[in-house]
Order: sequence, then structure tokens, then C-alpha cells
Amino acid sequence: MTPPDAPAVTDWLRRQVAWLYGAVPPATRPPEAAPLVEAAVGPIAEVEHPALKPANAKPATARPRAPKRVAAQVPAVKAVKRPTVKRPTVKFGRPASLVAVEAPPVAGLSLALQGGGAIGAFTWGVLDRLLEAEVPIARITGASAGAFNGVVLAAALAKDGPAGARKALAEAWKRVSDAGGMSGRTQHLDLARQMFSPYQLNPFDVNPIRDILMDAVDWPALTSRRAPTVFVSATRIADGQARIFTGATLTIDAVLASAALPGLSRAVEIDGEAYWDGGYSANPPLDPLLTPGGAPDILLVRLNPTNQPGVPMTVRTIAERVNQIVFDRPLLDALDRLAPVFAEGRFRLHQLNADRVLDGLPPGSAGNLDWDFLTGLRDAGRLAASEWLDGIGAALVVETAVVEASGA
Repeated sequence: MTPPDAPAVTDWLRRQVAWLYGAVPPATRPPEAAPLVEAAVGPIAEVEHPALKPANAKPATARPRAPKRVAAQVPAVKAVKRPTVKRPTVKFGRPASLVAVEAPPVAGLSLALQGGGAIGAFTWGVLDRLLEAEVPIARITGASAGAFNGVVLAAALAKDGPAGARKALAEAWKRVSDAGGMSGRTQHLDLARQMFSPYQLNPFDVNPIRDILMDAVDWPALTSRRAPTVFVSATRIADGQARIFTGATLTIDAVLASAALPGLSRAVEIDGEAYWDGGYSANPPLDPLLTPGGAPDILLVRLNPTNQPGVPMTVRTIAERVNQIVFDRPLLDALDRLAPVFAEGRFRLHQLNADRVLDGLPPGSAGNLDWDFLTGLRDAGRLAASEWLDGIGAALVVETAVVEASGA
């Protein structure tokens, strides 16, 4: 057997991985690739993946395509009139129901943004409405999609004001959709992930989110005095503990680490330590919002269902519910631990959740990057924020300047 031409094979593999992740069109497999691929994964004919099939393979029987998921899957959310100004109290375990109290004007608002994949578009809608109302933002914490939303907002807000931040968020999410939701690539990638780890499937560590963050975020602007202070969590693989990145340590790699799901992405190494998704350890972090200089009002945007009735009975629904429980546990533990702090009254915790839109969504919706689906979630987030602003949030629209947080 003729030895394979290593450069040709390497180039072909690189292009196939880039195609799967939305970077370039697929390339034709060179004949030299067959021996190398067979040595790595076995006979090519047994691998049901378009990038690894031999050129002379017979076409497989076409499988029916799943119907395209669009915004129609986002249940309609009716506006709810809230006649009184409300403030939340917190009991051990979970935020209690809102109770009617007088809400004095405050200097700003801190944001705690939970992760949730594509459901993070709901948070985009919340942020878009807050920016439209010119609510001053002091600090932002986030994990995974919350970290993505947080850095895009903060950098653009410092550089171009609320209107620029709204535009930056919209453009960033459109690019996410374009990179991950076109031409059936997502179905190919899902199939490949069932057979290979990220290290086998993506040997060149292609990640379109890196390019989006490089273009969408003015990283020096994040440390300017005009920017809200951003705190991003990632989970250290060695001991499972959270690390919080902020200031000079808040880099592109930190945000990628915060969103590195083990089955989908390679671990991200920072300062000699490897990290996975921040949702496993701090989803989102709350402690950085409770230090001196933080705004007294905190808005927590939750993307995991607060209550999920019924028992899942299929493989997909069981796996989905397990993930929801795992990713919500750090927040519930933090609320237990910090309940005495909120009880003192120096900080007031407000909450918006996506329960009304999550109810009825099919399993796997967190990976649906169809643009119509994302904009439907955005609109639901805008409506939720509008309802909140009609209540207690109205008291927060008292300044148009971003509050300077200590330690920025």
C-alpha cells in the first residue's frame, strides 16, 4: 500500500472539521486519506458520516428529514398586567414570590445571567429591552451563554452606548445562527458526536464562537471605566471548583471555557489549568454582585425551568431533565447560602425566568440555532422584561449613565 500523502490528508481533515463547524464548504476526500482514516477509526464503510465515507461508497438509504424547528415552537406568551410595584424576598432554597412593597429609586442594576445554550436568546431579549429603556447597568455575572451575552453587551455599551449594545447583541446572535444552523450541518454534527469525542471529531479545535467573540467584542473596552464590570465563571476540571474571571483575566479563552460543554467542546486551558462549562459550578455567580460598590438591585435571568412536572420517559427527555437539574443545582445552593445576606435588605434580588417559553419546547431546543427560533425567544425575553419594567423595574430607570463599579 502506498504511504499516504500526510499534508494532503491533514488539509482534507482540517477542511472537513471546519465544514462541520460552519467555517468552509466541504472538500473532496483525496484517495490518500483512506489509509489514515481507516487506521484511526476502522473500516471507513462502517462509519456513517459524510466526511469519512469513501468516494466509491454506495449512497445510504435516505432518512426522512426532521421538520425544521422555527419560532412557531416558542409558545405565545401573553402580557400580564402588574398593577403594583413589587420587590422579591428570598427564603432558603429558592427566591420567594414577589411581594408588594415600596421600591425606592436606586443608582443602577446588576445582572446575573444563567447559561442555557440557544435559550440564551431569551436573555438577549431581556437585555435588549433593558437597554431600550436605558436602565443603568453596574455589574454583570454570567456562565456559558450568559457569559457570551455579558461580554458582548458590556463592551459595546462602553464604546457605543445602549443603541450600540443592542446592535452588537443582534449581530452576534445572527452570526451564531449562521455558524450553527445552516444546511443540515447540525444533524451531521449531532451524529458525529455520538461516535467521537471532541478530541477525535475536532482535532484542530475549530470553534466559530472564537471568531464571533473576536469580532463582536472590543476587549480593551471591557476594562474601561464606562463598562459594567463583568464576571464569568468556568469549572476547573481538576477539582470541580468555579473560577471567576474578571478584569485582565477576562479573555476570549475565559468566555470559551465558560461555554465548553464536555461532549461538544474540547477543554480550554488557561494558566496551565483545564476548564469546562461554568454552569457546573456557578450558574451564574452571585457573590461578585454582593461586594462593596455593587448595585443594591440584582436581576437574575434564569433559563432552566424552575418546575418541571411529570416524569420523562424517553432517552432524550431523561437526558435533558438530568442536565437541567445538574446545571440549576449551583444556583439553588448559592441562594441557600446567601439567603441571610438578602434577608439583611442591603441587596434586593429580582428574578425573570423563561418558564413560560420553555413549557412545550421539544428536547434539544438548547441546540436549535435556527434564526426564527432565536428571534422568537428574543421576543419572549423582551416581553418578560417589559412586564418587569412595568412593575418594580420602573423605579430603576433613574439614570442613563453606566454606574462605575468598584474594582473595574
